[in-house]
Amino acid sequence: KVGVLVMVYDHEARGLETDLTETQHHYSSIISSSMHIHLSERECLETIALKGEAEQIRKLAEELGKKKGVKQTRLTIVGQ
Repeated sequence: KVGVLVMVYDHEARGLETDLTETQHHYSSIISSSMHIHLSERECLETIALKGEAEQIRKLAEELGKKKGVKQTRLTIVGQ
């Protein structure tokens, strides 16, 4: 499967960026690319292109979405 995870988070939340990076490194085998956009002084939007097993893609989205300071996640899975 392939998918895109869109995430909005507060980059000033203590330890969040380190935590997000560590989690993404753990799932590096399914992450194809990511893009980071500054929305405001505190908010960032990140898009992560994913390719792999649907279960792994959903697990990554779930883990990132549970982190304190992550305001919203939206996962779209497409393809075979």
